[in-house]
Amino acid sequence: MKPYVKKILHLLREQDPSLTHLEPGSWPEWLQASKWKPDLVLSGKAHAIIAVDVALSGSVPHTFYREVVGRLLRDHKTLRVLVCLPRTLFDQSHDTAKFCQRLGIEVWLTGFGLGLEPVPPAFFREQPARPLPHRVGQFPQPILDRAKGLNKLLFSEILNDFARRIPQCGDSDALTLALVKETVDDLLICHPHFRAERDPFMRLVSFENLLKTASIESSDHVFHSFRVFLAGCPIIDRFYRQFSRSAQKCAICGKAEMRVEYIWLLTALFHDIGRPKESLKDLVAQEIQDDEISITGKPSRWNIAHYQRAQGILGSLGAFMASKTNGQWDGGAIDDEDGIDLSAEWMTIYDRLDCHGMISAYDFLANILRMMTAAGERKHRLFMISHAPLAALAILLHDWRMWDHAKEWKLIPVDIRRNPLAAILIYIDTWDDYKRKPGDPVVSIAEYEVNSKGARVVVEWENQAALQAQHQKYKSFRESLTGGPPSLRIEAKTR
Repeated sequence: MKPYVKKILHLLREQDPSLTHLEPGSWPEWLQASKWKPDLVLSGKAHAIIAVDVALSGSVPHTFYREVVGRLLRDHKTLRVLVCLPRTLFDQSHDTAKFCQRLGIEVWLTGFGLGLEPVPPAFFREQPARPLPHRVGQFPQPILDRAKGLNKLLFSEILNDFARRIPQCGDSDALTLALVKETVDDLLICHPHFRAERDPFMRLVSFENLLKTASIESSDHVFHSFRVFLAGCPIIDRFYRQFSRSAQKCAICGKAEMRVEYIWLLTALFHDIGRPKESLKDLVAQEIQDDEISITGKPSRWNIAHYQRAQGILGSLGAFMASKTNGQWDGGAIDDEDGIDLSAEWMTIYDRLDCHGMISAYDFLANILRMMTAAGERKHRLFMISHAPLAALAILLHDWRMWDHAKEWKLIPVDIRRNPLAAILIYIDTWDDYKRKPGDPVVSIAEYEVNSKGARVVVEWENQAALQAQHQKYKSFRESLTGGPPSLRIEAKTR
């Protein structure tokens, strides 16, 4: 062991005599297998592992730390990482200290003969941030730019037309809402299955009650849903063949009619329709403040025919996805023991009315099935039963409150190659905080790029406190997806 490392070990043990030094052969297997070999590894209280690097130069390799050390910290909750910097070089090491702090790495200062102490918290206090630029309209330019010029989606020209017309709406939410509704109407009937007769089944009026766009006051989630849709389209376009192959394993219509962009359209538009029911429960809890009063769903809902059918179909699809089988889904035609168990648990969660993802999924799918019951809608049934259930399952899984449960169902982390639309919804819903509610912190979509590797977004928050408040959300996102391509990256920062 090098003398300066011995000195650091001695100083750490002075502060905590319970620390045990671990030789490389005694390191945890995941650390032995890592490319990172810290200068010191110690065992602490509560089975914590403390890994220490001594950076005599005052700097650390940023890319390596971000990709390797940062991932270890995310994957292993008991790991603490310390970087020791020479006190004499600290004035030249500000960037290193702040970089480490952003990754969750503790920064300590040492001067031999002067002890060892953490960088003062005051050093990391937020400096006044440069104000973000004024946000005009509901659709950031980087999202609009990526949604233009796509060539694999049936409705690419409709997207181009929307991007061309939206600047004329300026900051008027009323004009923007009118254009969004007009565009959604055109999108819904774009597929040849509906286009020939301009059939009313897939017109917006059929879903008006679900979208709840009757007044401008209730439009904020509509703008969010349409932003999510636009942001997902370039990813769908870039990985169209891969996503189509995945979706066809769950389709019972012909390949010529199967269009993955329609699954995405339904997924994005309806992913938050359960929020009013969820909000009602929260509102009552806040206003009444009486633990003896509760709002729950009535079990009789599951005796309604279209909810019964939605229950069987969604449970069957969930079990099929969790099974990791490469076969073909049967559309829920055959009762599935695992699907029945899933359905029973999902009904219980729905009836609590506290998870909008579950509410949205069932209300959306049940409404589709109710409309298809009419004899005149027979021509749509194969198409919709091949598209709507996949959208409903993605909607169910996007709600982070489902994720602990969904790990037990083997549906989280979402396998990007097997269930890509759920992955994309989770990804975009995580970072789209743009103009969500009046009074929310200012956030800007500074960059958005989609290429052959995947998608990358740069989100800027108005100050460090606003960014820090999102830490758990971004951390949970990283743990919710697996596999790929595509890679789906979020880079969040202050201006």
